[in-house]
Amino acid sequence: MESAFSNEIVVYIIVGTLVMFSLVMSIVLIVFLAQRKVAKQNQEMQERESKYQKDIFKSVLTTQEDERKRIAKDLHDEIGTSLYAANNLGHKLVDANKDDREKLANEIITTIDSIIKETRKVINDLSPSTLKKFGLFMQLNELSTQLDSIANVKLVINSNIKDYRLSDELELSLYRIIKEFCNNTIKYANAAKIVLLINSYDKKLEVIIKDDGKGFLVEEKKGGGHGLMNMESRIYLLGGEQKLTSNIEVGTELQFTIPMLVNDIKGLNTLL
Repeated sequence: MESAFSNEIVVYIIVGTLVMFSLVMSIVLIVFLAQRKVAKQNQEMQERESKYQKDIFKSVLTTQEDERKRIAKDLHDEIGTSLYAANNLGHKLVDANKDDREKLANEIITTIDSIIKETRKVINDLSPSTLKKFGLFMQLNELSTQLDSIANVKLVINSNIKDYRLSDELELSLYRIIKEFCNNTIKYANAAKIVLLINSYDKKLEVIIKDDGKGFLVEEKKGGGHGLMNMESRIYLLGGEQKLTSNIEVGTELQFTIPMLVNDIKGLNTLL
């Protein structure tokens, strides 16, 4: 009887050991499968991130190339044409009689004035003078005036850092993003108003810009159109997080947040 009891204990021990082994193996298998799933997800995320970075890099290069083409076109269409006209007038002046010389000289002066204005315009597009001298918000006020006079679009600006200067690099990047949004609004949205909010809090800068235009389907525009990619790439290079929403007949809104460094706001540490 004792032998039977001993055998029964042995059986229990063996069964218990097998059950425990099975449980341990199950746990190991579950952990292994979970780790493999996580590793696969990480790999997919890295691949997506790598693709995203490549797209951003491609967008930056495309933006630079588009900018070079635009400058070349402006130089050719405006300045080049005016220079050619001034050259022709100069040749005419050499051969002109006394009565015609004054008229030709005045035409040359007018043409040269036009060349100077166009040259200043190209230079200002490359490096906005108001932005450099007086800061982002003064430049945005100029942009507001231009939008109102050229496209009859109101730009309303609100900010808790209006009285402060940002770093030169940050001001230029923000201005390029905001102007790109405004350009897109003028071209496609048929809007009457654009609202711009720029606020600093918790070591971050939050920017919200929205229009009351006709809107579009965001999914259909992803990956297409240099305008959206230009804004996206600039925000990415600032280390920012962004969200673009648009509703048909309601309008489009771009919201992005970027980290702020102490030197990003000149003479102001309290907001950081």
